[in-house]
Amino acid sequence: MTDAEIVAYRAADTRCLLDRLESGPLPAGLHTTLDLDAVGMFGHSMGGATTAQALHDDPRIRAGAVLDGPLFNTSATADQARPLLLMASAWDSPARDAMWDTLWPHLTGWRRRLTLTRSGHLSYCDLQLLVPQGQSVFAWPADQLEHFLGTGDPHRAVAAQRAYLTAYFNLHLRGIPTPLLDAPTPRWPEIRFDA
Repeated sequence: MTDAEIVAYRAADTRCLLDRLESGPLPAGLHTTLDLDAVGMFGHSMGGATTAQALHDDPRIRAGAVLDGPLFNTSATADQARPLLLMASAWDSPARDAMWDTLWPHLTGWRRRLTLTRSGHLSYCDLQLLVPQGQSVFAWPADQLEHFLGTGDPHRAVAAQRAYLTAYFNLHLRGIPTPLLDAPTPRWPEIRFDA
């Protein structure tokens, strides 16, 4: 399978899950906790690509966030009116940047493009915290650690991701405005506003 085929398959799986949740019956307790009128989705890397495609394909997803992911299929070039947050790592990725640059003018709704400074591609997953703890076992060369995990404080990176994703989904799924998404703030110097 190609990357584009994998993303299409995962996006179809997302639609299947939403269909199933809508058709019920839901397990005890979930029917009072799930709000299927306020569905948001985010993912890292190929999960981000899947998020962009599912957002394009399924109007039930009201907002999406791509964390350092590529774009494929119709999500890469089609107009999108629903909110999309693009969060990049500081890892030099001309392919990702070209994909995002192509999509940018097609985003007709709310959009932001942020960079988590001093980060690597894996700064958006658990590995940024786990690998340093297991470095004696993994024995990754220092240049690989820097390339994949960046040089920033992993705890600050996780906290910044949580703050911005929470603010984003609060705004677009709950209608709670926040200045955090309007401009850089000294509280989170790790986040650079690119657009």
